[in-house]
Amino acid sequence: WIAVGIMRLFHVPASDVGVRLGQVFAVASVSGVVVANLAARQLSKRSADLAPVHIAEGGALIAASVSLLYLIAPSATAFYWITAVQIAAAFGGLTLSPTVSQATSPTRLRARLIALGGIFYTVFGALSPLVVGLLSDAIGKEPRALLMAMLSVALPCYVGGVLLLRLSERTLPGTLQAARTADL
Repeated sequence: WIAVGIMRLFHVPASDVGVRLGQVFAVASVSGVVVANLAARQLSKRSADLAPVHIAEGGALIAASVSLLYLIAPSATAFYWITAVQIAAAFGGLTLSPTVSQATSPTRLRARLIALGGIFYTVFGALSPLVVGLLSDAIGKEPRALLMAMLSVALPCYVGGVLLLRLSERTLPGTLQAARTADL
């Protein structure tokens, strides 16, 4: 919906938005992966087991906070920068999720856990654009309605993700130990 939002709010041609967002996604995703790996090296010195969770929490917090800037973004360029930071932060957390998925399940259950995660990701990834579209239509036809709908869907997801990650910190060390023991 970012592309549609830029076109509606700033009257940028679709072809220009597509090219620019492609560049933003490419640079931001690679940047997020690089920064997350550097952060993981540093945080692993203190707590190797919790480092990926802390990085994912930080990424979700950054992405949520930065998304609020869409409300005051004065130009398409500002939207692109906000999107870049959001993508880098989100990809930074996502890049380490396979590490956590593999570490938290015994070998015999690992494929099932990863498949289940993939199903949830696909279902929620498919539903969110639909929900944004329905909310946008319900809010109104002005260009800012889409922006409000996007934030109404994204912010609770980011905050919910942070809360779930925070809650997992208490039980994750025990889960990791149980998974390691089951593999012996």
